[in-house]
Amino acid sequence: MTVLLGAIAGVSLLVGGIGIMNIMLVSVTERTREIGVRMAVGAHGNDILTQFLIEAVTLSSVGGIIGIICGIGASALLSTYAHWPTLISIASIAIAFLFSAAVGVFFGFYPARKAAALDPIEALRYELLRRALECSDLAPLFNPRHSRNPWSKFVFIRVHSWLEVLNG
Repeated sequence: MTVLLGAIAGVSLLVGGIGIMNIMLVSVTERTREIGVRMAVGAHGNDILTQFLIEAVTLSSVGGIIGIICGIGASALLSTYAHWPTLISIASIAIAFLFSAAVGVFFGFYPARKAAALDPIEALRYELLRRALECSDLAPLFNPRHSRNPWSKFVFIRVHSWLEVLNG
């Protein structure tokens, strides 16, 4: 029974960590301009790395706190309605919180490193080009959702692959 619960906890930590990593990767992509500006005005890669690691740890720690509250609530409900004796130790709560923070550090490191490695000039160029394509009259050609032109998907894929090359 203990092995089964440990396996379930391990899988849930893995799934939560992958979710944190995906959220942070989207955050890096959406905030390319902000990262480029910060680096252009003097921020170092370590500053960006620290910022995104703090965000990942905060995200996972809030999730850990919510999990701890739900666990305490479920334990109280089981004690009250099922008349099962439950024991909540401070050590278990501390370990659960530390594990959630560690998951944030582990799965948040790759997006943070990706953000810290951005070249400020390329980041600003990528963002300006992306915004120009969104705002231009050619947007229907470059975005297949806004066009009935059969070639728009091809052009969209080519432009996005070019942008990915620029972004590195």
